[in-house]
Amino acid sequence: MSESPRRPISPSEMDSLRDAAPVDAELLQRIRAALTARESENDEDSGNAE
Repeated sequence: MSESPRRPISPSEMDSLRDAAPVDAELLQRIRAALTARESENDEDSGNAE
């Protein structure tokens, strides 16, 4: 099965998707905070390994 090449999503398509599936802003902030914390832990771990 072959896939067609992916094209970038247009701004109007992005708006349409956003309207169709609203994002929980609080949940998004919690996810970003968790990812940031995990990245900083990884940076500290790699710094201690040297």
